[in-house]
Amino acid sequence: MSTMPAELGEVFRGFFQEYSIIRVKWRLYKQLFGNTECIDLLNRHGAHGFAVVQDVLIKDLILCITRMTNTSKEAWGDPANLATLLIDLVAHRQTALTDTLKGIRDRIKPVADGLGRWRDAQISRNDYASFVAMKAGIDALPPPSRQMVEDILSAMSEILDELEAHYPGLQERHEDVSHAGEFEQLVSHLRDYEGRRADPPH
Repeated sequence: MSTMPAELGEVFRGFFQEYSIIRVKWRLYKQLFGNTECIDLLNRHGAHGFAVVQDVLIKDLILCITRMTNTSKEAWGDPANLATLLIDLVAHRQTALTDTLKGIRDRIKPVADGLGRWRDAQISRNDYASFVAMKAGIDALPPPSRQMVEDILSAMSEILDELEAHYPGLQERHEDVSHAGEFEQLVSHLRDYEGRRADPPH
């Protein structure tokens, strides 16, 4: 184990920040669109608006994932890109760690590419009439694609585990910490509102 060099630390922070943001976006997505009961609730109070939120979250989330896992030379130098971190690790002669991280990256790369192709296909079918008529749905991001996101985030967490084992004292992760202003309270308010309407005070 050793201390991470300062210049490598700058690259790591870019990767870590992007990972942390993706985790928050995915948690927000699941708070709103994690089950059919919640989706039905949202559709009763703002079907189109929540459908747009769902659509934007899905496409942005997948864009962030493909940005992190892109192996093309055009992505090298992007601090959020894993390849940038791997290149810098090689420059610091951390070949064994680099090989371990490459193995994890290569394992999930086909999954991330599949998500990217799915996103591109959705965008290519954009249609105004369908857009203004849409409502939130459990299959807006199909279950297999949801599992892909979970698998990719799990692999990213595995990469951070390896880095933390090699370089002690890295930034602490707060993957399951909720933040003020998230959607759980909104969903709770909507449920309370419907309960009061169904059983008004006498």
